[in-house]
Amino acid sequence: MMKFIVNADDLGYNSSVNAAISRAFERGVISSSTIMANTNTWEEVCHVVGNNPQASFGVHLNLTEGRSITDSEVLRKYNLVDDNNCFLIGNKQLKNKRDLPDDLLEAIRKEWDEQINLVINIHKIPVTHFDGHHHIHSTFGLRHILLDLTRKYDIGIVRNMYCLPSTKHTLRDYFYDILNTSYRLTRFPKSRQSVVDKKLMSNIWYKEILTSLWMTPFFTAYETACEFLKAGNGIPDTIELMCHPGSPLYIREMEMVDGHLFETINKGAVIISYKEI
Repeated sequence: MMKFIVNADDLGYNSSVNAAISRAFERGVISSSTIMANTNTWEEVCHVVGNNPQASFGVHLNLTEGRSITDSEVLRKYNLVDDNNCFLIGNKQLKNKRDLPDDLLEAIRKEWDEQINLVINIHKIPVTHFDGHHHIHSTFGLRHILLDLTRKYDIGIVRNMYCLPSTKHTLRDYFYDILNTSYRLTRFPKSRQSVVDKKLMSNIWYKEILTSLWMTPFFTAYETACEFLKAGNGIPDTIELMCHPGSPLYIREMEMVDGHLFETINKGAVIISYKEI
């Protein structure tokens, strides 16, 4: 029996998103949600959590949008936040780097620690898992912070990187993928090196995280999974499907979620929460 988790990202983003996530829980089309701790809508967030004891809730670790919880000169120094202490969307300077300065790593550790503390200790919300806004949790240079904080708060589950059954994580598959990519980019050596580095770092991240934490074998966006199934492919194991209730950027995705499209295409699939892992 194929099991799937439908996680609504961005609980706490704003009142519209909170209300849409609440309605999605009421309709039974989602089973989980992750909370943006740098929110000013805590009363609404706690209301959603309290009304859905069957659901799993996680922390949506954030370095890319909204206000920083910590007021850190170091985050300003490295342009992760602006003069108003608001994250600069994207924060590309963190991506695809093998090493980050020690003072920046410590500032990020404190910020994420405060975000988690707000959810777990201040607002007393039981947490099953961590993921990241704009997938910041899967940043290679931050993997040791992620691992340390899972140990500190006794969290055993994190979100996988984008991964469908056609995407492998074995060293052999990465080796052949890298060779093929290198061959196709022989005319663009800088691009080739960048792609190779990204693939190697992704593999290291995956292997190190998996040594002490559990991830669903597969993860992708709800719409992507539906298209994958419609193309005649199969998903043989547990998968997390990400969705974004209340966001004007994901109207088609939510039409699919509301219509139970994944279950319709993949008959016999059962929706579960992270509590049932």
